Amino acid sequence: MEERKHASRLSAHVKERMTQRSISSAAIDAAMHYGRTLHIRGACVHVIGKREISQAAARKIDLASYEGVHVVSVDHRIITTYRNRNLNNLRRPGGLNRRRRRRRSIL
Repeated sequence: MEERKHASRLSAHVKERMTQRSISSAAIDAAMHYGRTLHIRGACVHVIGKREISQAAARKIDLASYEGVHVVSVDHRIITTYRNRNLNNLRRPGGLNRRRRRRRSIL
């Protein structure tokens, strides 16, 4: 039943990746419902990290087996999914430009 919920929004590519990477439709549902949402380079990325696992555990929901699941969608259509437990490499809007400060030369 859960698979039908996302069936119309899954591309052929994501179905193939789910099979290759052993990511279940339950993991996709969990990422969409409980994961943090980031808007990166025109896509919407739903991610389950350690923070989301601990928040869900406080509500008696076990997401530990879904740690690191990323679901990428564009225009409400899921295009790919993968697992990566390192969330530091996700690029945020503005990237490095916002972190750098220009030093003005004193003349």
